Amino acid sequence: MFALFAISLTLTILPALSARKFNNTGSGTIVFEEAWSTPELLNFGNSTGTSIGSQLGPQLDANLLDVHNQRLTQMDATGIDFMVLSCASPCIQGISDPATAEAMAKKNNDALAATIANNTMRFGAFGTIFWILRGTSQ
Repeated sequence: MFALFAISLTLTILPALSARKFNNTGSGTIVFEEAWSTPELLNFGNSTGTSIGSQLGPQLDANLLDVHNQRLTQMDATGIDFMVLSCASPCIQGISDPATAEAMAKKNNDALAATIANNTMRFGAFGTIFWILRGTSQ
């Protein structure tokens, strides 16, 4: 009886697993920690001084914000099968207020998850982690 159950379970699961195909350019290339950002994070310093975005220029801003258009086209053109995105430096490390940094980390993670949710065959992501050392005056 158990053998019959195991066989039927295997026959049910195997087609589902084999249906999940990754983009295969033949090179098997995976790239890690590719910079990505949100407009909110790029423009964070606008009310307090110079923003990160104002120092980068419009083309770099567009590249940091884009995932599914020019980035995907460039991946196909260069044979990249899978890209792991991460928050562009300085990310939340440039935010001195712990409460603001924590809130921005959550917003950033939610936005990145939503951005890659419709194409997980090509994109993954590293989350933004907020932490402070206990006993510090920050």
